[in-house]
This record gives sequence, structure tokens and C-alpha cells, in this order.
Amino acid sequence: NTVSRQNGPIIPPKSLMDSSTTLSPSSKIRGRRDSLSRLTLILLQASIALIMLYAFELSGEHAVLPYKEVMACLELEGLDFREHASFENCLVVDISGNAEDIDASLLSMAGRLAMSHNILKVVGICDLDFDTIIRMADESDISAHIRPDQTYVVRAKRVKHHGSIKRENLEGYIGGSIYRKGFRADLKDPGVVFRLV
Repeated sequence: NTVSRQNGPIIPPKSLMDSSTTLSPSSKIRGRRDSLSRLTLILLQASIALIMLYAFELSGEHAVLPYKEVMACLELEGLDFREHASFENCLVVDISGNAEDIDASLLSMAGRLAMSHNILKVVGICDLDFDTIIRMADESDISAHIRPDQTYVVRAKRVKHHGSIKRENLEGYIGGSIYRKGFRADLKDPGVVFRLV
């Protein structure tokens, strides 16, 4: 099983699509990181309540340190959280509280995290199967993650050698699903990035 806010990841078998497959708008953490207004959106299985699930796309340069770094920073920020799921190079946590306060805390954390690539607001998690991923994208309500005036792009990432789905095919199909919901794509300067991990 795999996972991937407002502005989208897929992870290997039993990973994130943005959920074994994940779709999520995302905010980059590299360097001094982008703002959380571009949080990555991950699609999670419809049967799971995802309102406050956040995914941390871990660097994978060490088996334990990236995980420990995220947990320590969450505690340092004083957030009320619990681990929801852990996948290879992806940690999903359930954070309770006011959404704006959580976003502000995560933005503060982004500047301190050295072993995480993205902080993602989870939309869904599903198995790493092409048809399952597409069905989840088609059935997901993303209106809380992208405004009608915003543009989007879909980016997929395969973790290590998990899965055989071609990234380009998945990005195209998911992008088409979002387009059919009335949103416009912009590959060069999108307002929202949906990530599949």
C-alpha cells in the first residue's frame, strides 16, 4: 500500500500513489523548500478517512534516520499526531488540530528536515495496480485541494524498483482524470502539483 494538499505521490507495492499509489498536491522541502500552499496531494483508498493525513516522502539515504528526524520535528512543533502507516521511503501520519495551524507548523518543519523530499497532504492510498490507481483518481473529490482558478500538473515517482507501471502513462491518465473534473493543466508553472508516490 502506498500513498501521495492542496496543490499530490505513488510508492512501491503497498506504497503511496502519492498510496501503493498516491495522488497529492505537494510542497517541496528541498533547499529552503516551497510553501505549504503547494502541498503534495496523495490519493488514498476511499474507505479511509484522510482529512488530516500527511505523508513525508523520505530520502531513503538511511533506513532509520529520516523517519526519526520527522518524528522528532513533529514532537518539537508540539503537534498532536500518530503514525498512520510507514512504507519504503514514505511515512504517513495522522495530525489532529486546526488545518491552518498544522500547515504553519509543517512549513516551519520544512526548513529543518534534511532527509525528506516532500510533505504531502494525503488524498488516498491504494494498491500498486494501474486500474486501481486510475479508479481511485476518478472517484476522488479533489475540490478541497485545488481551486477552480488553479492549474495543475501530475508527477509520479517510483520508489526504487517497486512496480512496473510506466510513470509517463500514469501521469497522463491521472492528469486526464483531473482535467475531466473541470481543471486546467499547466506543465510549466502549475498552481498545484499532484504527486503519485
